[in-house]
This record gives sequence, C-alpha cells and structure tokens, in this order.
Amino acid sequence: MGRYEVTYGAEEGAAFTTENLWSAKNWVRTQVLHGFDPSEYTILDTEDARYWVTEVPEGAVREDYVWLEEEL
Repeated sequence: MGRYEVTYGAEEGAAFTTENLWSAKNWVRTQVLHGFDPSEYTILDTEDARYWVTEVPEGAVREDYVWLEEEL
C-alpha cells in the first residue's frame, strides 16, 4: 500500500495508491481529462494525517480545479 491513497466519491477503498504526491495528483488529472468530476477525488496522506480535496473556482471549467490541503 502506498503512502498516498486516492479515493473517489463514496466508493470503499482506494482507487489508486502511490508513494509520491505528484503521482497521485497526476493520476487524478488524467481521470478528470477522461470526464470524471474532480470534486469527487480526495488524496489522503496516510503518514502525516493530511488530505487534499479539489475545488473548481466559480466560472471555471472543471479542468481548472485547484487542490486544497487540509489536516485530519
């Protein structure tokens, strides 16, 4: 299991795991470019109790989402 776990919506378990945050964000980007909703993805750092969610700024297209970092 990787340090970073990507989940999608209410699905149980990780959709993708990796040891690299950039790889996790890049994997989500690929999914968004294939039509998935960016607001459904969360990246969890299993070692530091942090997570990232996406937000699409008002008036922007979904591909222009930004990552917001939070602490558990």
